[in-house]
Amino acid sequence: MRRTRFFTALLTFVSLTAFLRAECTKDQDHRSSKNAGFLITDFTISGTQTLSSDELATITNELLGSCFDENSEELEERVQALFKNRGYLIMQVKSFRVKPVDPIGVPKPAMLEADVLEGPRFRLAEINFTGNHAFTADELRSKFLLKEGDLLARDKIAGGLDDLRQLYVSHGFLDLMMIPEVQIPSDGTAILSISILERVQYHKARYSTVPISTNTLVVIVPCYHPNFSGNMCKSYVTARMRRLM
Repeated sequence: MRRTRFFTALLTFVSLTAFLRAECTKDQDHRSSKNAGFLITDFTISGTQTLSSDELATITNELLGSCFDENSEELEERVQALFKNRGYLIMQVKSFRVKPVDPIGVPKPAMLEADVLEGPRFRLAEINFTGNHAFTADELRSKFLLKEGDLLARDKIAGGLDDLRQLYVSHGFLDLMMIPEVQIPSDGTAILSISILERVQYHKARYSTVPISTNTLVVIVPCYHPNFSGNMCKSYVTARMRRLM
């Protein structure tokens, strides 16, 4: 009897020690503080209608070993993203629960339980643009990894929009606005429409420096003006230097 109790206590100690020493998978630590947060050790999805066990395992494995802040809303949003990145754009999380396994662990090992209705899966029909003048639709469309017939993944939409912004900003459109909208017909496809407000295009002038004393330098910094290009307007900024060589 004593031996049984001893081994039970030993196993409990070893189990708790493993949790206390639990670490996040490399490159999967999303916590704002390393002294708190959840470590996802188990993830169960129920309620889906069309996904196989292998497909569900692929989804759950993306979160296993990852660490997050103790924020159930953020975790639920990440679960939604796992499905929407696979074309399930109108999926629903009917219920979601985070169950900490060890409340004193750092991070705390936790299990996730999600009841999900995945809904239909959508593929891209086309990408349309309105309001674009600086670039053609084909030039803008080339910034998206999504092609006609591909699963409409949310992360690829976000990546394409980021590349569009970089393209416009690199050409002086600093106040650009983009409004994406997904239209879903009844044939299992989706149309991505992006409204673009380019606004003002800024032009960059050259700058130069003018020494006025041994330790003071006037830097002629270019300002930006939408109606002129080249050496348009200048503002003067005084910069302290150790010594002008």
